[in-house]
Order: sequence, then C-alpha cells, then structure tokens
Amino acid sequence: MIKVELEGFDEVQKMFERLGSTGERYFQQALTETAIEGTSGMKENCPVLTGRLRSSIHHESPKTKGYTYNSKAGSFNGKLGINLTGLSAAFGTNVDYAEYVNNRVAFFEKGERRALDVLEQRLTINYDKAIKELT
Repeated sequence: MIKVELEGFDEVQKMFERLGSTGERYFQQALTETAIEGTSGMKENCPVLTGRLRSSIHHESPKTKGYTYNSKAGSFNGKLGINLTGLSAAFGTNVDYAEYVNNRVAFFEKGERRALDVLEQRLTINYDKAIKELT
C-alpha cells in the first residue's frame, strides 16, 4: 500500500476553524483538491501492464464510504484502509505490489510532489473564498 495523508497543518487549520463551519468546509475542500492533484500526478506517471494499479489510485476524505474499481483482472475493493477523521484527506493505492513497481519513484513521488506543490495555493484560495463568503 502506498498512501499520503493530508492532515495536521495545525496553525493553518486554526485560522480556518476561527471562521466557523464555513472555514472548516473550505479547509476540507483545500485538502480534497490537493489530494485530487496528487492522485492525478500518480496516475499520469504510473506504469501500466493490466491497468489495475493505475485504476486503484484514488483520493479519500472522512466521508468516503468505499472505493471499487475495475481492470482487466476484475473488480476490486480499493479502499485505502485508513480511518480519516476530522479535517483530512489522503490519496494512494492499496494494491500490494505498488511498492515493488520498478519506477515507484516516478509515479509515487511525483504524485506526492505535485500535491505538496499545490497545497499552499489551495489553502490560500480556499481561505480567501471563506472570507469572501463571510463578508
């Protein structure tokens, strides 16, 4: 299993939480948007043989109930198997062999880097949206 959890950022999260439920909603939105970017980065760089690994890559939030995907090999439960609570998001794959794929660096780390590259921008944009909604 390969996964990246987006949580923490205590000081930034507190800034959003001071805005009440509107701030919390926009903070979660920023984390989800960041996880989507990471997912895209992983998928774009993922090696493909049967398509199972690439199909399994997805993002989750505390509201994610399940994830099922299909490939040439069949239908699979793709849930990452982590318990996300509060304001958080994650992305990755639960495919056992993902860690052993030859170009793991190429697909996993590029996805993680892409997420981290957009995180600050997503937080700033969504904080501005929360402020605008409240004024």
